Amino acid sequence: MQYTKKQAENAIYENFLKNSQNCRIFLFTGDLGAGKTYYISHILNKKFNIDEVTSPTYTIINTYIKNNNTIHHADLYRLEEEIELFETGFCDIIEEKTYMFVEWPEKFIDFFSSFNYVLYEIKEINQKQEREIKIYEHFIH
Repeated sequence: MQYTKKQAENAIYENFLKNSQNCRIFLFTGDLGAGKTYYISHILNKKFNIDEVTSPTYTIINTYIKNNNTIHHADLYRLEEEIELFETGFCDIIEEKTYMFVEWPEKFIDFFSSFNYVLYEIKEINQKQEREIKIYEHFIH
């Protein structure tokens, strides 16, 4: 569906709220500049009151602790092979009962298949003024 940037914020946040009781893993995919970090920042600010959200491009994983909630924000862009998920500690963290927000999961999508997750596919439309958002919910029965 096509949204303005503000409408996309609301749609993604509402979907997060709807799914956050049954799901702890939220995946964000899209081209560079599509807004992956922006939308994750919006969720972390609005739901958890976390103001200083930075992109984990170089650290791979940022961890935030606020009001007894632990939230992990990962960026898998620089990883090449699945073994690196183990080497960075990503595999240990994803097994925790904490929230995990992941940018650039597409290279490792098979890895996520054994987990419940929501995937947000974000595409820029009209020179950054609008976004096309597709939401895929993957729940294991």
